[in-house]
Amino acid sequence: MKIGFYVGKLSSSGVGSYTICIIKMLVKDDNVHKVILIVDEGGCNNINSIFDNNNKIEVIELRNSKLRKVFTGLNKLFYFLDKTKSINVSRFANLIAVFDPFRNAVDSLQIDICHVPMQTAPGYNMKTPLVISMHDLQELHYPAFFSPRERMLRALNYMRAIELANHIVVSFNHVRNDIITFFAVPKSKVSVCPPDFGKYWVGDSKHSDQNKLEKKYSLPNSFIFFPAQLWKHKNHQILFKALVILKERKVSILLVCTGKKDGFYQELWKHVNKLNLTDQVKFIGNVSNEDLNGLYKMARLVVIPTLYEAGSGPLFEAMYHGTPVICSNVTSLPESIGYDEFIFDPLNEIEIANLIEKGCFDNEFREKNIENSQKRIQILSQSNSSSNFIEAYNKAIDSKLNNNRHFQ
Repeated sequence: MKIGFYVGKLSSSGVGSYTICIIKMLVKDDNVHKVILIVDEGGCNNINSIFDNNNKIEVIELRNSKLRKVFTGLNKLFYFLDKTKSINVSRFANLIAVFDPFRNAVDSLQIDICHVPMQTAPGYNMKTPLVISMHDLQELHYPAFFSPRERMLRALNYMRAIELANHIVVSFNHVRNDIITFFAVPKSKVSVCPPDFGKYWVGDSKHSDQNKLEKKYSLPNSFIFFPAQLWKHKNHQILFKALVILKERKVSILLVCTGKKDGFYQELWKHVNKLNLTDQVKFIGNVSNEDLNGLYKMARLVVIPTLYEAGSGPLFEAMYHGTPVICSNVTSLPESIGYDEFIFDPLNEIEIANLIEKGCFDNEFREKNIENSQKRIQILSQSNSSSNFIEAYNKAIDSKLNNNRHFQ
């Protein structure tokens, strides 16, 4: 099978980690003969080194990014006009599709399948079968975290992606159920394909030296760690409240948080100030992969209090590195950690404070946690992960063939 992956400008985000993980899995599969990475202009830097210069991988750089954006906008406009029956735009839409640079670039590669590992694609209606990865529909569960405009755009863009893709892959059952429920999609169109959440997810296990990290970030040798973007649903504030409870118990421990210091950071810091925790909370911004791996190894405990998560990269990473970890009891997290003793209600600061204290100071709890993580990583490192994706790709190919017969 010859697979094309549109990766845009590959980053170290959650979607980036997901993409890298899948590609590393697939190139190990004997059924996959070639993987073509379709990158945006300027997105080729160091991409081959990420995949150890694997000879199954070829990189194609898309040009004319401004022109592609114009066509993407026109395609969206015509799709939405057609849906609202405002005017008959089918003739114009078909004409635009013929000249769409993304569609033509993908079709010219003569690949068996194009996989876009993100929730929307730059183009649709290609001759090549298209698979989309849907990661979450968080706005339907926590609408207050999004503006009305954001909710509208997400609804329209996801509706278009789900309808026009030949097949959809998700990592967890709860996402599949959301798509089927909210978008009235046939069950057969959505496949649950969890990637290998072990070594392929974590990737390079090189880590920065502890002494270097202590000096670089002014850290003590013991702290609790929450690696996440500074977004509302990550629920940082509940950890601050838990720290206050621990402080009242004469238990003082530093909370270290990663994540870009964007607009929401200021709001979080106001909470820290209000609770008199400025000496117990440290935001260190975005960090390199080597520093992140080193911080996992240094941390006394990883805490994940998120209100919503499709799947938690930090949970898998903490388990892989053998760092004790506790997490909220939402979506896929209880299933991933696989042990009720290590989960908590993300709205209950007392429960969280109790588990933090146990995770930091109860040696029996810590040993049991680490042992559980080792077992879970073995289970989550599924040997058939790549075959699940290939099965989904074949479903997309069959769907495309059936659609073509329907219109002949």
